[in-house]
Amino acid sequence: MNKVTKNNDSYYKLIFENNPVMQILFNRHDLQIIDANKAARDFFWDVGYSCKSESITKIIPQDTLRLITTHIKNLSEAKSEKILINLEKGVGDFNLLLELSFVLPGDADLLLSFTNTADYLNAAESRLESSENNLPDFLHDTNSVSKSLNTVIFQVDKRGMIITSEGHGLDKVSLKDRLLTGSSIFEVCNNYPDFINFIKRSLLGENIISSLNLNGITFEIIITPLKGANGYINGAVCFVTDITDRKRTEAALELSEAKYSTLVENTSDIMFSYDDKGVFTYISNSVTRFGYQVDEVIGKRVMDFIYKEDREYVYKEIRNALSSLESMVLRIFRIRLKDNSYIVVEEIAKRILDESGKIVLITGILRDISDRKKNLELVQKIEQNNLLLREAKEYNKLKTEFFANISHEFRTPLSVIMATLQLFKLIVKKSCAHCEQTEKFNDYFYAIKQNCYRLTRLVNNLLDITRIDSDFYVINLQNNNIVKIIENIVLSITEFVENKGLTIDLIKAEDAIITACDPDKVERIMLNLISNAIKFNSEGGKITIEIKRINEDIQISVIDTGIGIPSDKLSVIFERFRQIDKSLTRNYEGSGIGLSLVKSLVEMHKGKIYVESKYGYGSKFVINLPQTYVNSKEIHENNYDKKRDVQIERIHIEFSDIYMK
Repeated sequence: MNKVTKNNDSYYKLIFENNPVMQILFNRHDLQIIDANKAARDFFWDVGYSCKSESITKIIPQDTLRLITTHIKNLSEAKSEKILINLEKGVGDFNLLLELSFVLPGDADLLLSFTNTADYLNAAESRLESSENNLPDFLHDTNSVSKSLNTVIFQVDKRGMIITSEGHGLDKVSLKDRLLTGSSIFEVCNNYPDFINFIKRSLLGENIISSLNLNGITFEIIITPLKGANGYINGAVCFVTDITDRKRTEAALELSEAKYSTLVENTSDIMFSYDDKGVFTYISNSVTRFGYQVDEVIGKRVMDFIYKEDREYVYKEIRNALSSLESMVLRIFRIRLKDNSYIVVEEIAKRILDESGKIVLITGILRDISDRKKNLELVQKIEQNNLLLREAKEYNKLKTEFFANISHEFRTPLSVIMATLQLFKLIVKKSCAHCEQTEKFNDYFYAIKQNCYRLTRLVNNLLDITRIDSDFYVINLQNNNIVKIIENIVLSITEFVENKGLTIDLIKAEDAIITACDPDKVERIMLNLISNAIKFNSEGGKITIEIKRINEDIQISVIDTGIGIPSDKLSVIFERFRQIDKSLTRNYEGSGIGLSLVKSLVEMHKGKIYVESKYGYGSKFVINLPQTYVNSKEIHENNYDKKRDVQIERIHIEFSDIYMK
C-alpha cells in the first residue's frame, strides 16, 4: 500500500471512509444514497455491500423517515438539525443521535451522521471509571461550571415554574435577567412559541435535542424530563447553548474530493491521523479551537499534547491499540491546551492496515466533552438536591405530626387541671371564706391558672403552626371595620397595661376603614404584638397604636418605648423558635413562636410585617395590609359586648407570660 499523504487525491475520501461516526450522503429530492462510509455500511448493510443509488427508505422506517422529512423542511444552510431516533435491528433496538446538515449551500445533497448514544456513552463512561486513578475528579464546583460555559442551565417543575437557573448565554435576547427562581418559563418566553413547545413536549416525557434561532442568535436546545421516586415526570432540565459562532464557521461540504475535504476540515470534531510511531500525519483545522495551528501539530508526537498526569495512561492505551486485534478503540483523557490549561476529550480511533496487515495509520476523531461532563455533573447535582429536598420534606412532615400529637396530649391534662382548679376555688369560697389562709390560697390559684394559660397559649401556637405548615389553617374573611376591631382590642387591654405601670394610646386617622379580614386573627396579631410591647417595656413607658391608610394599603403600627432590639437580631426576629435572649436567667418568658405565627397570619391576609428598632430606644412593628373586599359587599358588624367573656379569656391566654401585680 502506498504511503498516504495529504496531497493524495484519495486522502480526504480515506478520512471520510474510516470515520468511526456513521455517515451517509443522500439526495434530498429523490432520497437516493450517494455514498456511505464503512461504519454506516457495517451497521445498515452487510460488510462490503455497495449501497450507492439505493433509496434511503430501505434502511429508515417510515415513521422515522417522516420525522427526518419534517426536519429537512426546517433545515437552513446555516444550521443542522439533531434528532433522537430508535431503530430496530436484528440484535435489538438502538437509540441513535442523528445530525442532519447540508453538504454545500444551495445543493440538494444532505449528510446524515449517526451516533449510537447508548453504547457510545456507556462505553465512554465505563472507560472513564476504569481510568479513575489516572483521571482525578476535576469537576466538582457546579457554580464554576455554569459560569465557564456559554450555556444557560435551568430546571422547571411540572407546571413550568423555574426552580434553579445557572449560567449565561441569553444576554443577546434579553432573557438572562428574567430566568428568575419562581418565574413561569411560559411567561418569560411567551415571545418564543417554538421554545415553549419544546418545554411542553419534554414535560410529557420527550427528550428534546434541537436548535432555534432567537432574534438572529442560534441556540442548541437540550431538554431532559425528570422523574420523581414514583416514576412520574415532575419537571425538566434545560440546557440552552449559544452556538452562533460555531454555526458561522461550519463550511459547506462538497460531494467530490473537494466535498470530502470540506467534510473533514470543517467538522466540529477534530479529525486526525498518526503513524505507528505516534507522530501526527494529519490534523483538521478544528484544532484551532484548542489554541494550536495545524502546522504546530503535524510532525509532532501525540504524547506532546497529552496532559502530563494522563501521559502514562494514554501511552499504554496507544501501545495496546497498536497490538490489539480490536479495530476501533475509545478513550477519554485530557488534552493540554496552548495556554497550559486542559480540556476533557473523547477519542474514537481506528487502525488502517495495508495489504500485508501492517498498521499504516491510526485515524479518528477527538471530541471535546468538557461541557457534556459538566452538564452531567450538574444534572446529578440537581438530582441529589431534589433527593435532599424530598428527605427534608419528609422530616418536616414527621416533625409536624409530632407537634400535633404532643399538643393534643397537653390539652387533656390542662382541661383536668383547670376544672379541678375551679372546684378548689368553690370549696375555698364556701368553706374558708374568712380563713387566714384565703389570700395565700388565692395566690396559689392565680399561679396555677396563669401557668395553665401559658401552656394553653403554647399548645395553641404549636397547633396553629402545624395547621399552617400543612395548609389546613383557614381564615374567615369578612368585610369589617378594622379600626373598630383594633379600638375594641385597645379598650379591652387598657386595664392590663395600666396594671404594669404603662400607658397605651390609639391614634386613628379615620373612624372607619372597611376591608376584608378575619377579626379573630387580627385580634391574635394585635394581642401578640402588644404583649411583647408590655413585656419589654419599663414602668412609666408608653405603647402607641396607629392605624391609617398609605396609598392602597392599611398600615397598623405598634410602637413602644421599651428596651429595643439589637441590630444583629432584626433579620431573625420573625424566624420560628428564635429568641433575643436565650439565657436561662432571661427576664421575659416566651417560646419564640409568637412573632413567627404573627408573620404567617399577616401573610395569610396578603400583607407584610417588618420591624424598626434601635437598641435602648424602643421598637416599632409595622403591618401593611391591602384594602380588599370579599365578593359580598355586606359589612359585617361584630358584637363585641356579647363576646366580652370570650375576649377576656383570649387576653388572659395571650398575656399569660406577663405576671400582673
